[in-house]
Amino acid sequence: MDLKDEVEAAHGVAIAQTALFAALIGILRSQGILTRELENVMFDAAITQVETAPGIDPPLALRARQVLEVIASELAGPPQGQD
Repeated sequence: MDLKDEVEAAHGVAIAQTALFAALIGILRSQGILTRELENVMFDAAITQVETAPGIDPPLALRARQVLEVIASELAGPPQGQD
């Protein structure tokens, strides 16, 4: 596998993980399990994990942070049943 194939494979995995992460948050919120406070803690932990991962390039860490922040802003608002 050459570098281009590796990058494309890693990108595909990242997209799949992002979709899964967003779906999981949506399900937990709709069930009233995930409060806004816990959601914020989860996003903070995810961002910290990405930024402190050994060997991660700073531009990749920045992009991951941006994606997580977009997801967080899109999900903003009270969890269903917790208004």
